Amino acid sequence: MKHKKGKQSTAKPPIDFNATAVLNASSNKIIKTYAWFIFLLSFLLYVLSVANGYALDDFIVIVKNKFTQKGFGGIGGILSKDTFAGMTQDNIMGLSGGRYRPLSVVTFAIEHQLFGNNPFISHLINVIINAFNCVLLFLLFLKFKTRIPAKAWINISLAATLLFVVMPAHTEPIINIKGRDDLMSLFFFLLASLQLFKYVSLKRKTNLYLSCLWLFLSLLSKEIAITFIAIFPLMMIFFTDASKSKIRASSILNLLVVIIFLAIRFFATKDNHGMATSELLNNPFLNTSSVEKYATIIYTGLLYFKLMIFPIHLSYDYNFNQIPLIGFGDWHVILSIIIHLCLFLIALVTFKSKSVYSFSILFYFITFSIVSNFFISVGTLFADRFVYIPSIGFCLLIVVAGYHLAEWLKKKINFSFAHKFLTGLLVVASILYLIRVTDRIGDWKDNNTLFLADVDDAPNSVKVQINASLAYMDLSGSKTGLDRDSMLNAAIVHLEKAISIYPTYATSYLNMGVVYSWMDDFPKAEYWWNKARVLDPNNFYLPEYDKVISTHYYGSGMKLGNENKPKDAISEFLKALKYDSANADLVFNLGGAYYTTLNFDSAYFYWKKTLEINPADERVKQAMMALPKNIK
Repeated sequence: MKHKKGKQSTAKPPIDFNATAVLNASSNKIIKTYAWFIFLLSFLLYVLSVANGYALDDFIVIVKNKFTQKGFGGIGGILSKDTFAGMTQDNIMGLSGGRYRPLSVVTFAIEHQLFGNNPFISHLINVIINAFNCVLLFLLFLKFKTRIPAKAWINISLAATLLFVVMPAHTEPIINIKGRDDLMSLFFFLLASLQLFKYVSLKRKTNLYLSCLWLFLSLLSKEIAITFIAIFPLMMIFFTDASKSKIRASSILNLLVVIIFLAIRFFATKDNHGMATSELLNNPFLNTSSVEKYATIIYTGLLYFKLMIFPIHLSYDYNFNQIPLIGFGDWHVILSIIIHLCLFLIALVTFKSKSVYSFSILFYFITFSIVSNFFISVGTLFADRFVYIPSIGFCLLIVVAGYHLAEWLKKKINFSFAHKFLTGLLVVASILYLIRVTDRIGDWKDNNTLFLADVDDAPNSVKVQINASLAYMDLSGSKTGLDRDSMLNAAIVHLEKAISIYPTYATSYLNMGVVYSWMDDFPKAEYWWNKARVLDPNNFYLPEYDKVISTHYYGSGMKLGNENKPKDAISEFLKALKYDSANADLVFNLGGAYYTTLNFDSAYFYWKKTLEINPADERVKQAMMALPKNIK
């Protein structure tokens, strides 16, 4: 039976949204070319940092860490204790809840065993890990099945990855060697995600178990990986055809991995459990009302968007009082609430359609939640490094929005060059970002360079001001004459600023005293150290500084005694005695000065005190023989 010849069907076959499949069908060369380009760009962008030395927290986890410095022999201590325990006694940190990120510190110990303290090697490893992260991120994006045509999705994946590569907000975790915890956490997350996609497509449990292993290593790198247990099912729901049973099975296993990690973490950091620091610089919400606290946290959410889009001012520290506490009536807080609420509503409305917008927004919110201070205090109000992982969602959101905007412009106003125009804007922004990254690499050359570079970008941070003074003090050591005085006077200016920001912080006063002692102005040094004593009577450094003052006055007294000015010498000796009453030589010479002025009772008193300090002092026994008999 013949069928009538009708119209040819206009129906089109369904689009294969798997970009990787399209690439494989056309040529593997394309994906390899893009991957190599991403790797080389990210590597070359940061390779100059290998000339940098150690800076900031590098000293805590490497140079001055007793476990790291033992090499292989310190790995057991690293795995069993708080991450910063190597710099403290009794495994106690000034950060509530402690920190447990042993894996990156283990790599530092291995490097020390093989290469000694070698910042070149450490920086190079950071640069390589980051380059691999960028390639793996690109490959992960390609795994996403979206409603965007495959060819366009390849370009979007490339653009989003390149935006991630050049973002200046990422400089801190890459250039600061200690930032390897962020780099490794993302590295293992990306490996875990790729294995999860393999598990869905190949249906092999081996891939699922490997995914769990990479998650565990990500957790050992940094605690932010806890948020990934929400990201994994989200990716499976949005970008795969995985069944509910598969999603449930992988989620249960991931949760089990997290529980095991938390148990290990509990025992490693148990000495810090429940310990709330009373230091404002490690607890920015100390003695703050809940209203101010949460209003300020919401405000910082706005600042993070500014940081990722307009990274003009970057700093290693934004604490007290660079970002002041504010209330809900402040327009910045209101604007932040509006932006975050709009993003949340977009994510909610587009969730059912498995939109990339929804995933990108949720990825940002979920991964950022653990460092936002909303749920747990992280010990600082704001930090560039906190957006390294969350910015993945931000980059993807920006590029996808740009793609849809270009499509809209083409259709609505017949702007045929819309895609090229927006790509051009992205290229211009990327070039500006590249310049900013290069500048930032130079800022991180060493502590002194960093401390002086950031004082203009965070002038109201007491820590930045104090560290700028320390940089000038350190630099003054290689200067003489007026140049040295100029450096020390610059240090005083920054300390005065620090005191004006935080008048009750003893460290500023202590450092001020040190500067004046270096300038041989000991009365002023004594003045500032005593002001610190009022604020912090049990400060660890005060006994050391007391000896400095005592030594100065003792030397002055001896000089006056040699000039036959015993009364003036007594005055200086008594000043010295206030700060070091256990100095036998000082007490003996004070007695001698009194003897010279014929004050035999006082001479006897201090010589007897000398014997209490040093019973074997033969000088005292001989000197007492010269005293009148009625005094003995």
